[in-house]
Amino acid sequence: MGFVEEEGQLYCSTHYKEFFAPLCGKCNEPIAETSRKLHGSNVHVTVKAESIIANDLQFHKHCFLCAKCSCQLDPNGYHLWEGAQICDTCFSKTMSTKCIGCDFPIEPGDRWLEALNCAWHTECFCCAVCQVELEGAAFYAKGKKPYCKIHAKQAA
Repeated sequence: MGFVEEEGQLYCSTHYKEFFAPLCGKCNEPIAETSRKLHGSNVHVTVKAESIIANDLQFHKHCFLCAKCSCQLDPNGYHLWEGAQICDTCFSKTMSTKCIGCDFPIEPGDRWLEALNCAWHTECFCCAVCQVELEGAAFYAKGKKPYCKIHAKQAA
């Protein structure tokens, strides 16, 4: 059994956990070293607890997971969404504006436009028949599909 010094006093690992160990922001269990007996021997080993500090909370490493897909989060690359931590991939899927033409997110720096009450990458805003790009050109619409002047009759 290991001992920990705190405030000038020695505490066994059990009482240290009870009185001083920080609690995990997810599972609410103490984050502290554990002492384990090796199978078939009288030898005890101390296992150091790995933890992550994020948003002024401390987490066991195995508890710091994406709230949407449960992947392990990088403490330097995650997002807060509705009070929970989520990974970059889930953040992009959840929060980004998607192009109606290709269903991919419109990323910062992408050229895009708004037409037919939807967001489009400029290269995706094209005639539904001939695929000519329509940015800045006159177009006709039927439903959520744009048509060039030549193919507007097919839309009617």
